[in-house]
Amino acid sequence: NTVPMSGLQFNFSAPGARSLGMGGAFLCRADDSTAAFANPAGLTNLFSAELAAVFRFNDYDTPYTSVGTYPDPDRDTTSSSANNLSYLSFVYPREKWVFALYRQEFMDFNSDFDSDAIALGGTAISLPTSNSVDVNIVTYGFSTAVRVSDRVSLGASFSYYDYSMDANTDRFFSGESIMTQVQTGSDSGWGVTLGALFRATDRLSIGLVYRMTPDFSTMHSHEAVFDTDANFVRDYKFEVPDVYGIGFSFQPNDNLTFNFDIMQVQYSDLAS
Repeated sequence: NTVPMSGLQFNFSAPGARSLGMGGAFLCRADDSTAAFANPAGLTNLFSAELAAVFRFNDYDTPYTSVGTYPDPDRDTTSSSANNLSYLSFVYPREKWVFALYRQEFMDFNSDFDSDAIALGGTAISLPTSNSVDVNIVTYGFSTAVRVSDRVSLGASFSYYDYSMDANTDRFFSGESIMTQVQTGSDSGWGVTLGALFRATDRLSIGLVYRMTPDFSTMHSHEAVFDTDANFVRDYKFEVPDVYGIGFSFQPNDNLTFNFDIMQVQYSDLAS
């Protein structure tokens, strides 16, 4: 991996002010158009057509090793931000079925930073670097949900993912670049989100969700000026972790509601 990829940050929180106002615990209370992402079964909570747009400001702080001597080098942080129309959707409910179309900025991450030489012990050093990364994933989706009974709803979202990446690391010696690592990709694929909503009692609800994302073809190259035998160009798969979730919503009275979500993010997918 190039150096900046180590700071890559994923954002799996549901879009929308309502879900954020609940601390992201939205699997059981998904009752607006963002349910197409959070839990598509929640679309059955809507009874009239709804058009929604979400604008989001994301501020990223990425830590990195800047200078010093191993094992206690100095660390610094680089900041970046992304402002965009993060979510746009239209929901059309029928008697038992609900349909939705949406567009989402699933990932919009960029970062740039430079590091100085780092002493590794003896005569070994890690050379100064200049690093940049820009990753963007946009999804276009169709969702549908059905109220199976008064207490059970099921839903699914089918998403087309459009992916691009441009990551670069240059290593310098005496002010000249002597090694370059590049990761670039432009690919697309299909993913699916499955959701269920169970109203166990009039006061207790349980929500389930599984989100499967595609992997994307990416090119990784290494080009060195001196050690040319180590040069290579190869393809690999950039994988976004799948997500499993279960949520509980308990309403002891008409004025108080407790929401609790457990999310399992399969970060082990990144190592496959």
